[in-house]
Amino acid sequence: MAAPVAPGRFPLLGHLPQLAVQRVEFLQSVRARGDIVRIFLGNRPVFVLNSPEAVHDVLLKQSRKFGKGLLFDVARPFIGNGIITSERDFHLRQRRALQPAFHRDSIAASVDTMTDIAEEQVSSWRPGQVIAMDLVLRRRATPSQPRQRSSPRTRRPRPSTRRRTSAGCARRTACRGCA
Repeated sequence: MAAPVAPGRFPLLGHLPQLAVQRVEFLQSVRARGDIVRIFLGNRPVFVLNSPEAVHDVLLKQSRKFGKGLLFDVARPFIGNGIITSERDFHLRQRRALQPAFHRDSIAASVDTMTDIAEEQVSSWRPGQVIAMDLVLRRRATPSQPRQRSSPRTRRPRPSTRRRTSAGCARRTACRGCA
């Protein structure tokens, strides 16, 4: 069964006008059309996945059958072959290299900084104020200079769970070089 095409396609332009003017509203309206819906960027079809099952199927079960597509092929020379633009085995190697940064302990170490940033942002908001969250988040995601903690927080000290391994590195568990 072919994926349904989202309504409102213009000749030659496809769905680009809707995406340019009301991107979020357009993509939300596409959800009602099914789990997988075709939209067109110009004359090129793009498939929008609207369900967790469809995303899981494409990204995990059938990942070898799908590439990232023309958009990423065009972007690659400009932004590099990083985790976002790379594919298959190279992407897997990059993903595995990044995984330790998303480990529970690594994220826990950043909680104080994230809390400070969130509290600083929210403190400037006033009751009844309309917030353009897309702009706020975009600004926060691209700071002009590195952030430092604004003030030390009073926290209950945690006992250290780090231990020294035979080679002297400070890891929670012995690394391959130390074991």
